[in-house]
Amino acid sequence: MNSSIKKLENTIKKIQEKINLNPEQNTKKHETIRYKCFQDIAKANWRLQGELINKFWCQSGKEKKGRDTIMEMRQTGSSPPSYTTNSSEMSKEMAKHHTNVQKLTPIHRKTQDMKK
Repeated sequence: MNSSIKKLENTIKKIQEKINLNPEQNTKKHETIRYKCFQDIAKANWRLQGELINKFWCQSGKEKKGRDTIMEMRQTGSSPPSYTTNSSEMSKEMAKHHTNVQKLTPIHRKTQDMKK
């Protein structure tokens, strides 16, 4: 009885250690698992519907446009130009830029109306 309790306690500790890993490691693990699942789904769809003339078959023959990804971004307000590759920092920079543009837009419109 005691040995089974100790085994269960050890398994609980192991699970808690896995949960308390570095959050970046957990997200990387989740991303790789998610990517693998998408690959498996795509393979299964191809095996099921790849040779039939249907929507899946028609879409598989089309070219897919590449997406423009931002690899690095210049940080605003840095005297020697510094760049960041961290996605969260880049999103914060873009949010700052967007709010600044939103603040400037009404003033800019008024000056254009005055020129007319």
